[in-house]
Amino acid sequence: MDRNHWLISLFRWDARAILALSLGLVILIGLALAATDLNQIVAFDFGGASLMDKASGMVQVKGSLSIYPKKSGNITYGWATTGISEFSDKLVSDLMKRDYNTGPAGAIFRIDGLEQGNYNFKATVGSSASALSTRMTIGDSATSVTVQEGSWQMATLTTRVDSGTVDLVFNSANGLDPWGICGLAVYLATGEVPQPTFAVAMTPPEQTLTAGNAAMFTIGFTPIDNYSSAVGAKISGLVEGITAEFAPAQLNTLPGTMSLTIYTTKQVPPAIYSLLVTATGKDAAVTKRTVPFRLVVNSETTTTAGETPILPIRSLQEVESDFNKLDTFVEEEKEKVVNRNNLQEIKGVGDDLSNVTIYEGLPEPKTTTEAILQKLVTAGIISSTSDSAPAVQEAPKPIGFWQGLWQSIFRAAT
Repeated sequence: MDRNHWLISLFRWDARAILALSLGLVILIGLALAATDLNQIVAFDFGGASLMDKASGMVQVKGSLSIYPKKSGNITYGWATTGISEFSDKLVSDLMKRDYNTGPAGAIFRIDGLEQGNYNFKATVGSSASALSTRMTIGDSATSVTVQEGSWQMATLTTRVDSGTVDLVFNSANGLDPWGICGLAVYLATGEVPQPTFAVAMTPPEQTLTAGNAAMFTIGFTPIDNYSSAVGAKISGLVEGITAEFAPAQLNTLPGTMSLTIYTTKQVPPAIYSLLVTATGKDAAVTKRTVPFRLVVNSETTTTAGETPILPIRSLQEVESDFNKLDTFVEEEKEKVVNRNNLQEIKGVGDDLSNVTIYEGLPEPKTTTEAILQKLVTAGIISSTSDSAPAVQEAPKPIGFWQGLWQSIFRAAT
């Protein structure tokens, strides 16, 4: 009886032990499944040749030693560009983050063997010793990340793979810091992959100018869903006498801006012109976006009641020349204005005239000399005049007897 009881106790203990071990195994399996993304296809650890730097469960990419094609299971991979270098910092404990690959602009990392479908590409970028700025491009899609020394960030790009081969192109995102990549994981993506595109905006939407002048607009381009292709632009709606110029003519990366300058001749009729800019992407889908704007052209004399006339843009030399002409005009006009000195002179002339003797009733001059003398007297130059005409002999008046006798006696006595 006691022996049976001992066997029963042993069996119970074994059953409990087996149950505990089973539960522990289930927990471990659950944790492993939780830690592992079942959608992950492959993961790469970019570093050096040392196996001590390889992160667990990842395919080691050894910089310039991992030139395409390298093989790992069904996946073929490797750098399709030479000149790749490696960096490693043993003080970083995370094996994936402690090292990275870098290289020339436009370096290509190729992955082959993926089935047709949508995929997420998650890149880890960072360094313990320097800043990194990485732009990762796949087809028409791109993503960028810039990190400072001692930090790491992840950049994710979702795209569709149809041919089974993917080329990832790496460049510097800011043009200053080098690009670098520590790790790359490839996952199956669920749902539809959005088509990369871009948006266009015009600033300002309308400008007013006088015929013969120019107006400048700014066109802004913004990528949507990781759009990565170059974009060009053209304009429609121009009439004779109106021309346009884009600078630059094409943007190779977005976001970015173009300047649009509209030139007009003086012969352009005053009117409101509706124009249209069409931006065309260089992507496989040839994405197009349009943005309308208006140009209001006035003639040199056209103004609207209550509005300030639009003046033409003038050079500094033209402005200085007009000011010089104004100064000359002012000086000339000042000479024509009666000032205090002029009044004193006028008063002096008046005083002199008041002293001139006015002769009235002068006889009609008989000779040229007498006419001149009369004018001199009138001007106050001489004080008298003389008559140069010969004396007129008058007939003797009749006298009486006694008066005649007396005159005869007097002449005899003298």
